Amino acid sequence: MPGTPVRAGLFVGIIVVAGACAADAPLPTPGVAVTAAWTLSPEPVLEIGGDEGPPELVFTTIASAFALPDGRIVVANRSAPAEVRVFSPEGAYQQTLGGDGERPGEFREIAWARTTVDPDTLVVYDPRLQRVSWFSVTDGLARVEAAVLPGLNAASGDLTLLAPVHGGRFLARPNPVAGGESGGSPGSPLLLIRFDLPALDTLLVLTDAQQTTSAAGPASSGEEGAIAYRAGRVFIGRGDELRIDEYDLAGTHVRTFLRPEERRAEGEGGQAALTARIRAARAATIDDADAKSDEQPSAEVPPRHLLRMLVDDTGHLWVEEYSPPGSPRIWSVFDPVGVWLCSVQVPRDLTLTAVRRETVYGIHRDEAGVQRVLVYGLRR
Repeated sequence: MPGTPVRAGLFVGIIVVAGACAADAPLPTPGVAVTAAWTLSPEPVLEIGGDEGPPELVFTTIASAFALPDGRIVVANRSAPAEVRVFSPEGAYQQTLGGDGERPGEFREIAWARTTVDPDTLVVYDPRLQRVSWFSVTDGLARVEAAVLPGLNAASGDLTLLAPVHGGRFLARPNPVAGGESGGSPGSPLLLIRFDLPALDTLLVLTDAQQTTSAAGPASSGEEGAIAYRAGRVFIGRGDELRIDEYDLAGTHVRTFLRPEERRAEGEGGQAALTARIRAARAATIDDADAKSDEQPSAEVPPRHLLRMLVDDTGHLWVEEYSPPGSPRIWSVFDPVGVWLCSVQVPRDLTLTAVRRETVYGIHRDEAGVQRVLVYGLRR
């Protein structure tokens, strides 16, 4: 279609693999060597959206962007209008689910959209209505369920849902805004909630460092946020270091993900040089901040070493590290048993939202504030 802002390209060596991407699909066995060096394609292989064109290709604020196992791409527009759009693997528009309103199948705002164990079913969370909707990407709306427990005020947003969990449950935490509490107040619980009983159980109590990160940005079903979930495992990151703790749904600690400093210098050629540049840039940023400390009031906020996380469809944990302004985003990749594999350099203007075996999905915002979905090839 002439003028349609959808652009596709070719990345040599990319093959489409329809792997399981549901949040509760079993984690695969790791099969990648520690010496791996992963890179993105130089240019996007697909682009969806722009500042002009058909309405279905214009986004206001994108809440979620990911691919279904068959390659179709799901993009949730947060509001104005609040709706979920489905595109073909080649980026052609196919259908819209939902819309503005408060009737069944409508939204006032979309926080996130995710798949379930059934890859045909999407779960969509509306925090303003405190409501969860299930959609079939084949048949349309499946059902709507109010995400409110007795005694909780839906309008105040007492709870924030983070991710759908198998067995009809959701991972949740108290909303740090409700009641005027801060996200870093001691003893904030991480909750498991289900609405059909209803029931609410405390999974574990977050530490100060964990709470600092968990309130930093959107958390979702193993896709994005300092709290991530996949296949019966909860990953919780710390903001003051590159450390992630993994728990099962009984609240039992499984393992800790760490990237030892000595391992950062390992690797050949580009990997070691990249690490050296990252360290130098961080040091320069700190020196520059110290030099200006007498001129500007201190924010008294420690450097953030871990910003957000996601789990890809092969069970690898991706962790975004702090990087100085103007430099590329750096994501550390760990295999499913906690072994650090490599660092992946991502364009500064790309916010990763999902990773499949050989494809990376992200949100790009241009200088005019226009958002679009960019898809890059991933060479492992």
